[in-house]
Amino acid sequence: MRKLATAILGFGLFVSVNAETIIATGTLSIEDMKRMIIKLKQENELQSAKIRYLENKVAKLEKQLAGKITRANSSMMEGLKAGELMAKRINIKTYCTTANLNVRKGPGMNYEVFAWLKKGAVVSGTVKKGKWLKILNPNGWVSSKFLRECSYGREEK
Repeated sequence: MRKLATAILGFGLFVSVNAETIIATGTLSIEDMKRMIIKLKQENELQSAKIRYLENKVAKLEKQLAGKITRANSSMMEGLKAGELMAKRINIKTYCTTANLNVRKGPGMNYEVFAWLKKGAVVSGTVKKGKWLKILNPNGWVSSKFLRECSYGREEK
């Protein structure tokens, strides 16, 4: 009788009836086994339908997410292009400091020093006034004789 339950399992079907139930009730008839097989197939079809539903749901979500990522990347690229255009319009350039520098509140030695930059610091400059350059972050003025144009922190020659 245990071999009978094992034979059913041998086809890859899950049987919820254990060996003790088979022994207590006697032998399973062929009709009982057929009914069990039909029930198991129905349960398997239901599980397959659930799996298909979930796979379709995941595919839709992945597609939606991919669309959102594409739109976000597109918006980001448009923003970067707009930023580059704006930087060109107001003529922002990148500079590397060639010495330790004082950052002043105005374009001249008579203005108060409020910050310092170390040699090799990278700054963005906007406006020149004589030998002084207006920089961003910190927002102040530095002597342009201690600056070299650079790209991404590398001095250009």
